[in-house]
Amino acid sequence: MVQTSENSPTSDLSKEQRAPYSVDYQIKLLSQLLSRRFNEYLEPLKLTPFHWIVLCCLWEEDGLPTSSTVSTT
Repeated sequence: MVQTSENSPTSDLSKEQRAPYSVDYQIKLLSQLLSRRFNEYLEPLKLTPFHWIVLCCLWEEDGLPTSSTVSTT
C-alpha cells in the first residue's frame, strides 16, 4: 500500500476522492484516451482495431506467397 505524507494533497481524502490522483486510475484514463484516438484514426479508413492487427501481421510477412501465409495460421 502506498503511504502518503501528512503534507500530501491526498492525505486527508477518502479512497474514492483519491482516485484521480492514483497512478492506476491515470493509466486507465490514458488507455481509454489512446484507444479512442486510435479508433478515430481508423474510422475514416473503415478499419477496426482487429483489422489493424491483421494488416500488421500481413505486413510483417510481406513478400510471402499466399499459400505460405495460409499455412502459418
